[in-house]
Amino acid sequence: MSVATSTSPVNADTPATTVSSSSSSSVKPPPLAGTLRHIALSSKPSSNLSYIYQHVTQNGWISFSQDNPRLYKPHLLIVFINGLAYSMSSFTLAINRFISSLTLVASARISVLAYDRYSSGLSTDPDPADHFSPDPSRAHDIAHVVRDLRELIDEVLHVHHGTPSRQPSPSNAAFRASSSPGPNYRSVYPFATNPSTTNKDTYTKRGTLSASPQSQPPFHNEGASANDLPSLLLVGHSIGVPIARLFATTYPSTVIGLLLLDSTLTNTDFTSLFPDPSSPDFSTFTALPPGVPESALLTARASLARRFHPTVGNPQGLDRRNLHTLIPHPQPQPLPPGPDGRPPFVTVIEHGWAAFIAENERGLDIDPRLAERYLLPAWRRYHEELRGLTSPERWGGVVEAVGAGHAVQVERSDVVGGRLKMMVEKVLLEAGIVRDLLG
Repeated sequence: MSVATSTSPVNADTPATTVSSSSSSSVKPPPLAGTLRHIALSSKPSSNLSYIYQHVTQNGWISFSQDNPRLYKPHLLIVFINGLAYSMSSFTLAINRFISSLTLVASARISVLAYDRYSSGLSTDPDPADHFSPDPSRAHDIAHVVRDLRELIDEVLHVHHGTPSRQPSPSNAAFRASSSPGPNYRSVYPFATNPSTTNKDTYTKRGTLSASPQSQPPFHNEGASANDLPSLLLVGHSIGVPIARLFATTYPSTVIGLLLLDSTLTNTDFTSLFPDPSSPDFSTFTALPPGVPESALLTARASLARRFHPTVGNPQGLDRRNLHTLIPHPQPQPLPPGPDGRPPFVTVIEHGWAAFIAENERGLDIDPRLAERYLLPAWRRYHEELRGLTSPERWGGVVEAVGAGHAVQVERSDVVGGRLKMMVEKVLLEAGIVRDLLG
């Protein structure tokens, strides 16, 4: 792995403020506090991921120095996972709110990791594993992202604290040896989900031909065990929610809490949220609110299909076509126990209903009466069903961020920062690390 530091620190000392949903389209959150760093994962040495890793204290941030990498090894690591249309800076206001409201004794060690995935935000390098994908806009799925995130966490902890990290295996030497994308770079994706190539030979990440995907080796080495990691608290927004859920399932005994912000829906193609006028059982009388023309329904379906249908690609190359299989719904299975052997804490924060209606009318031309009848109830049902991820006593409920559209962490940073504070306090008090949290 290699780590580079930006030539100037990235400052975010501006006090957090609550931003109304009406101005969300022009919101430019300040960059995160601390030094922006860039790291090349051992499995992908030709591309960098940008990240910020900071320690939280009573007096705010402490920047890590590579001269003292073993200082402040955390008890708790909070990892922020952004949505498709957002960068890590979208969490700035909420993180500042969290830090300013948290009262800790010196024995509590909390660190924050925020990063941008390949081809997003400040991580401008493409994912090298996507290099030979026939469709770069749908080249890998969230399981791929989860494995990258685990490797990133391991290697960041290794750089800053000297913990064990993944070591390159001889069998993957050819892949890692290349300094730029070339013939050794092959992607397992999208062959597994592309009907036209399902029965064809597939290339593994090592660049060797394999006719049996089941015989392929693990995408990454296992690396550091769960015991080498601090307890992880994952904060996911939009597509970051299913990524966080899959991470907790893929790596048991690592995640102690999840703060889930306005999840994307994994159980629908979005178009089907509204009734289809061409369906034989469609009834204008029952399907349309009074005064709403059928044309408005067609517009709503077309807008959602154009923007959010799972087959629509994106600059990150994140394929969403198998989300419904990777993230089962409804009635999701409970997540594995965390590092303390107990179910993880789970809290959901969703958009404010009025702001979300206005946002969809403004951005997607969806009639507010249709959004109120179909869109909002579907989202609320989805969020409520997430209670199945944990036990009743660890479920924090669904919190409506009144006044916020989809970007709840930007438009109601006070709510997100406050709920994060509550979860962190529960985690640390329960673990016996801190007894005097409230000032």
